[in-house]
Amino acid sequence: MQCMLGTPGVDAILAPSPVYPLYSALSTLADGAAALYPLSEDPATGEWTVSVELLQRSLDEARSRGARPRGLVIINPGNPTGQCMSLREVTEILAFAAREGLVLMADEVYQDNVYNTPGTAKLNQFHSFRRALGALRASDPALAARVQLVSMHSTSKGFCGECGLRGGFAALDGAWEPVVKAQLVKLASISLCSNVVGQLAMGCLVHPPAPADASHSTFVRERDGILASLKVRADLLAAALDALPGVTCAPVEGALYLFPRIALPAKAIAAAAEAGVAADEFYALRLLDATGLVVVPGSGFGQPDPDAFHVRTTFLPPADKLEAVIAAIEEFHRRSAGLPGAANGSENRASPLAPRGERSCVWLRHEATAAHRSALGLRLPWHVTLRAP
Repeated sequence: MQCMLGTPGVDAILAPSPVYPLYSALSTLADGAAALYPLSEDPATGEWTVSVELLQRSLDEARSRGARPRGLVIINPGNPTGQCMSLREVTEILAFAAREGLVLMADEVYQDNVYNTPGTAKLNQFHSFRRALGALRASDPALAARVQLVSMHSTSKGFCGECGLRGGFAALDGAWEPVVKAQLVKLASISLCSNVVGQLAMGCLVHPPAPADASHSTFVRERDGILASLKVRADLLAAALDALPGVTCAPVEGALYLFPRIALPAKAIAAAAEAGVAADEFYALRLLDATGLVVVPGSGFGQPDPDAFHVRTTFLPPADKLEAVIAAIEEFHRRSAGLPGAANGSENRASPLAPRGERSCVWLRHEATAAHRSALGLRLPWHVTLRAP
């Protein structure tokens, strides 16, 4: 991105909205021009897709403002939206980037986290852009010769999830000039590399045990067990969220996240405006205050529809804790909406989304929460967790 964002305020990176904040933040840090493309959400199902039509519209709009998009970020499977792209989508976007002269940056760190639900018509499968480029070379060599692809992977995500082992790679494929590669190597050389443990973990990731190896059966058993457990937890949480009034949550397709859409009461939206925060952030803070559960407001990722509210949640709580997590969310949400069914008659108490003055002490607690988050460098709210007893 440093190489591509050469002219301040003009060069830009097309990144998705909602976007993993790393890309928008790095673009801002490098003084890149603003250029986002919207992902498409089906309000009825909560499913997200990538559309070449919306990509083209966003590219044309950015160019009309004088921006010069140089690269295109695709996150597959998606973060925070959790969608898994079809082969058709991958192929179409690869061709689009080639036609428009955009460097395609494929963030594929969740490629092993792909889930399917038995009995459903849709079959989710990870399709790499590098493999799609191989197919394009056979079907349209002239177009393939224009592709500039960067494929990225990491030990810190996926079924490994070893966030303390900082390791990853960016592999270049396609029409890269030697002088450009030399500059990229130069930039990488002045940065600190991963520590030895991180590099060893990356080696294990790209060269897993082969079928003939003694450790292969153990590796397969542990990998499949982790992914199966994640799928069970994701299904439980998605079904529970989707059953809540005013909430739409699609079954997980990939990655480690659910991104439910929440219809917030008008009073909550007004109270959020009074507090000077986004409505979904207001919801997330009140959820934290009431239950100790942390979710990330969708506004933190950018939302194409300003009237749509989301939160991102992981499905990482241990299976034996998940029932309590679901019960706490359900209780909070029903009380927020003033609906019957909350435990211990709590539907008769003040809504946890009540405006200021209707619920004592809550604002002091929220201010303390915000201060605590700031002191931690905003690290706390990126996971769903249980408050320590």
